[in-house]
Amino acid sequence: MTWLISDRSFEAAMLFIRDLASRIADDAKDGLQITADGLASYKAAVPLQFGQRGHFAQLMRHYSETPDKDPARKYSPDICTGIKIE
Repeated sequence: MTWLISDRSFEAAMLFIRDLASRIADDAKDGLQITADGLASYKAAVPLQFGQRGHFAQLMRHYSETPDKDPARKYSPDICTGIKIE
């Protein structure tokens, strides 16, 4: 398991992806699929740490506000209206 509590800077992305890469066996890195959120820093960090061994995609979710604002839904997530994969 890899985790990092930090800001969403390029340096933090590099630390996180470097730690992730160190935990995956070298023979398992071929054909590896890495999917992340839309943080722009991952576009550079993943290829720098995995090279050609990993395939990278970003999954961005689009949300709309929940129309029902009663107290019972106060902490409910917004409605996912679609995704975009890059």
